[in-house]
Amino acid sequence: MKFVFSFSEVKNANSPENILLLGNKGAQLCEMTAIGLPVPPGFTISTNACREFYALSKKWPAGLEDEVKQKLVVLEKKTGKKFGGKDNPLFVSVRSGSYVSMPGMMDTVLNIGMNDETVAAFAKQTGNERAAFDSYRRFINMFGDVVMGVAHGFFEEELDGLKAKRGVSLDTELSAKDLMEAVERYKKVVRTHAGKDFPQDTRVALKMAVDAVFNSWNSARAIAYRKINSLRNDAGTAVNVQEMVFGNMGNDSGTGVSFTRNPATGEKEHFGEFLLNAQGEDVVAGIRTPQKIGELKKTNPKVFEELAKVFETLEKHYKDLQDFEFTFEKGKLFLLQTRSGKRTVQAAVKIAVDMHNEGLVSKEQALLLVKAEQLSQLLHKQFDSKRKEKAIVIARGIAASPGAATGQVVFTAKDAMDWHEKDPDQKLILVRTETSPEDIEGMNIACGILTARGGATCVAGETKILTSNGFFTAKELFEQVAVGKKFQILSFDSASMKTKWKPIIATGKRVSKAVKIGVSQKGKANGNSLVITPDHKVILLEKRQLVKKEVQDVLQKKQMVSIIDHIPAFNDLNDPDYAYLAGAIFTDGYMQLSKRRGSVGFTQKNIEKKHAFISRVNRIFFEKFGLTMREKVKHTIGNLRGREIAGFASDFVSARKAPAIALLETRNDLVNWVLGLDEVSTLNFIAGAIDGDGAINDQRIQLYVGKDYLLSAVVVACLKLGIVPQVATDRTISNVQIVEKVDEILQFTSRVKFSKRNKKYNSKLFSLRQMFEDVKEKVDFTGIIKPAIKENKMFSKEKIIKRVFYKRLDPQLRQEIEKVIESDLRNYRAKKIEEIGEIEVFNFEVEAGKEIDKNFVVFTEQFTPVLVSNSHASVIARGMGKCCVAGSGDILVREKEKKFEVQKIGVVVKEGDFISLDGGTGEVFLGEIPLVEPEFGKDFLTLLSWADSFRRLKVRTNADTPADARKAREFGAQGIGLDRTEHMFFGENRITPMREMILSTTVEERKRALAKLLPFQREDFYGIFKAMDGLPVTIRLLDPPLHEFLPQTDKEIKKIAAEMGVSVERLEKTLSSLKEFNPMLGFRGVRLGIVYPEISEMQVRAIFEAAIEAQRDGITAIPEIMIPVVGDHEELHGMRKLIERVEKEVFGKEKTKVDYTVGVMIELPRACLVAGRIAQFADFFSFGTNDLTQTTFGYSRDDSARFIPAYIMEGILKNDPFQTLDQEGVGEIMKMAIKKGRGVKPNLKIGICGEHGGDPSSIEFCHRTGLDYVSCSPFRVPVARFAAAQAAIREKMKVQEKGDA
Repeated sequence: MKFVFSFSEVKNANSPENILLLGNKGAQLCEMTAIGLPVPPGFTISTNACREFYALSKKWPAGLEDEVKQKLVVLEKKTGKKFGGKDNPLFVSVRSGSYVSMPGMMDTVLNIGMNDETVAAFAKQTGNERAAFDSYRRFINMFGDVVMGVAHGFFEEELDGLKAKRGVSLDTELSAKDLMEAVERYKKVVRTHAGKDFPQDTRVALKMAVDAVFNSWNSARAIAYRKINSLRNDAGTAVNVQEMVFGNMGNDSGTGVSFTRNPATGEKEHFGEFLLNAQGEDVVAGIRTPQKIGELKKTNPKVFEELAKVFETLEKHYKDLQDFEFTFEKGKLFLLQTRSGKRTVQAAVKIAVDMHNEGLVSKEQALLLVKAEQLSQLLHKQFDSKRKEKAIVIARGIAASPGAATGQVVFTAKDAMDWHEKDPDQKLILVRTETSPEDIEGMNIACGILTARGGATCVAGETKILTSNGFFTAKELFEQVAVGKKFQILSFDSASMKTKWKPIIATGKRVSKAVKIGVSQKGKANGNSLVITPDHKVILLEKRQLVKKEVQDVLQKKQMVSIIDHIPAFNDLNDPDYAYLAGAIFTDGYMQLSKRRGSVGFTQKNIEKKHAFISRVNRIFFEKFGLTMREKVKHTIGNLRGREIAGFASDFVSARKAPAIALLETRNDLVNWVLGLDEVSTLNFIAGAIDGDGAINDQRIQLYVGKDYLLSAVVVACLKLGIVPQVATDRTISNVQIVEKVDEILQFTSRVKFSKRNKKYNSKLFSLRQMFEDVKEKVDFTGIIKPAIKENKMFSKEKIIKRVFYKRLDPQLRQEIEKVIESDLRNYRAKKIEEIGEIEVFNFEVEAGKEIDKNFVVFTEQFTPVLVSNSHASVIARGMGKCCVAGSGDILVREKEKKFEVQKIGVVVKEGDFISLDGGTGEVFLGEIPLVEPEFGKDFLTLLSWADSFRRLKVRTNADTPADARKAREFGAQGIGLDRTEHMFFGENRITPMREMILSTTVEERKRALAKLLPFQREDFYGIFKAMDGLPVTIRLLDPPLHEFLPQTDKEIKKIAAEMGVSVERLEKTLSSLKEFNPMLGFRGVRLGIVYPEISEMQVRAIFEAAIEAQRDGITAIPEIMIPVVGDHEELHGMRKLIERVEKEVFGKEKTKVDYTVGVMIELPRACLVAGRIAQFADFFSFGTNDLTQTTFGYSRDDSARFIPAYIMEGILKNDPFQTLDQEGVGEIMKMAIKKGRGVKPNLKIGICGEHGGDPSSIEFCHRTGLDYVSCSPFRVPVARFAAAQAAIREKMKVQEKGDA
């Protein structure tokens, strides 16, 4: 058996067999290699090897080691490098690859091939000894952790010890020599905890890495993932061994991700992003701000030209939108991966049609490019626009979760559950002051949610927000996200107590009253303000825990808000000299650029105390650009504090374009560039700015900044270092004061130095009241804490350690305190400045699991980063897919009185009243507004027309009213597969005679009541026949038990008794007689027709009379009468006789006739078993798979939600059987019924009318088993048409594949 395959030797790698053999990643690498795309060479160890590995008790099968050696030799020849070589070493990655993607579930090891000798060669190649040994110590850490089982923490302990020994706190402060020592320490850790030396033999390391990947197939997380996603446990993983390529080798290198078309719109355009001098994970993780792919044409035109060809090649070969990753190293392009790209449903539809029109795919292939289930996203209901125009808007809030909802108001989750229990079909709107996690069940039941507080939107439009693409105002960011742009913003993680970058997943906007608050250490700064809605919540520290509090409560109680004091970096760009130069030039210099000329310069007095600064700038400029800056002395006139100052200064200028271009490019993306700097380079950037225009005053650094872009960058640089700068702006100049880490910064300056350091400022302050109020007796060891708590004082981190930490302090309490003071948070005082009228306010929701982690960071007017929260309602509602209007300040909720008031217009809405919500606009309407379906676009209609030309299955609809029937026909329904007549009896003027019929004690009484119902039934059927003119209509005779039509509560019983003129006792007696222990299996369906034949006679008569009337009006009526809950052929036989008897009466009286058929609803297992006998009396079968699933499994559909999710999680069930047809059980007895039925009547028409008729997977089963049609709700008809076509196309493809074989 062959185990190892080079990327270049596999043909037809994308076949299902090869994907199973090579894993999906390996198969695509082979496939791309085969079509001539530039893929880094490598080889794949197949899944066969993994399976043999486990079969042999985790040993390599015979021959595998030799095959790997052979492939390594081939790889060395292709790359010109030597694995383990001392001059030009080859490094490889070792990655897993299952037959389907299992993201993050299995192990990867990078840079295999590094050892004591190759690291020296690597240092020589890169010219950076420090970077080489830093990479080596990181590799030992990763290999030791993943491969040798040595916990990461042991390596961290050694590194911390080394830093303590050197007296430094940062990794970046360690020298190359220090990192060499770290390498030796790490190897000692491996020897101690693994019991063996770190391998220096690169081939041994490779084998160990392959073993680790094999072992990760059966890791706990991988097993759990396969269980949850119903994946094979016996498939095994492939291992891909591939040459490492580096995108971080300079500005002629880079990495990116791209789509061959726009995945949001489907437009044919080069859509993607890239980063220069970066590694792949930087783009994928969004940790640096990438450039649009079009910019690559300017920076690396050759690479861009190659990429343009790649776009064309990928689509031509894969015949689908591709999402691929690429790297270019020293100007050479490599493709690392490709896969079918995820896309919106709108994009999917457009791409499918366009690709066919471009000749890339056939119509069949185009139809398979769209997931049928995706189409349901186009079917969200909205309000009828005409009715909405006339509706009364009573309030407005935040458009927190899209869609539309109309229903009756309830005020608690319990009320919602009580209402739902009485009537599961009742539409409810849950109205709360603000929702909480305790409201989850009520929110799940409700069709819409309205809250008075806690709205998603909170900050004014001019509020500054730092994103992965730099600073934006809240309004600008909202507008950018609205057009599909992706951003990450800062958020605080409660588990690690650190700040993280998180993607924006939703936005909100509304008009609301707001309040301006001042934020500062002392609570006196009016200029450092933030405009926020008073009911919105901020994140506070209370009792050493994070909590959410409304702004108005925080101000009232004089609590302190939380600000962040650290920003995680995007990258580790190490270029301290250029960073210093940029800081100096941007503060004290200039750049000029025209088409022909460019220049860079700065002005300083050439005096002794500035010589070091001038010399340093000139030296760096020459080293970076190979150019000198010429000195030119000039006379200067300036103004200082109102008096004119004259003198002489020197201009240092380089009149060349290249430096100007480089520095202008950096300046134009300065914040993002600063975010990408490593720590030493960040310190140098600040040092350059201080030397350019800064000073020391009162033991603090003063930096003067006159440009907004530079101010933003300086603030970001400070926060990266854990410094919160104080910013004061006077007209056009901002004074940035730095009092933290001053000594550390001044180690990197050349001009600004301390002459004497008298004191240090402590700025990381915490509220003693919020920290220690609950434990003040435990922490008041020195007698200073309790009085300070009473006075609401703030202590610094250092002072807390000094005054609170002592030997007798409870260890758990000490740990809680340490976690807070070592976090990325500190406290600032807040005070109310002024109330503001109604303005636009905005919010941004981030991805988070815990409620407390649903937060983000905004910046005050003077760049203080404040932590604010999202609302519970908007977050949860969006996750549930519920329509939600949140934070409506217009309403006042009075829960105890079960009402809400809109005081400004004098409206009161009570429990049970109807309101309507528009989750797209945030509007609240009084009363009900009808909901309608959206219209479809041209491309979608084109696809549906293609689908109709390929499908064999007909698609009908389940419709009970003429309106539903007309809508279904608009969607392409080819008839009605289920008309549930019981729904017709609940209408106005109908329910009373229906109840009279149920209360009747004699046949004659029942017939008199039924005679009142006959005209209504006839009218209903006529309307449906008219809507379905020329198409079949399957009408199910009365199915549910009779008690469902009677009142259930005492109040309702009394009311109905009075209306009907009968005694309460009689009504209660009838209810008691009809009560059943198991109504689903009780007196219903065909049983009603046999015991009370007059009911069925009335319905059949109405059907025939309506059909005749329609026929006389020129309408072709095709009635199909269906008998429900049949379990024996004699039941159907008896009902058929009844129908034929009514037929003779009606047709004889009207002297005309209509064609009709009689069939049965197969919804009991016994009906499937005796289907041959039943077929003797049936013209058609229709599977009622809802009840057939219930009776086959023994599950109650109404109660199954309590356990089915757990069954799916535990792997007992693959899917919810009420959503996707159980093909192994229910499907098998359906096949039996089809075989038996058609054994008696070969042309027996058979369909399905349960909810499964709209499920794509179930539809494919129906196609395979030879059904004639499926029937589903009107709004699922397009999905069913599409799925039926795909089923036919896939069947045809399988036949062709067999023929080719």
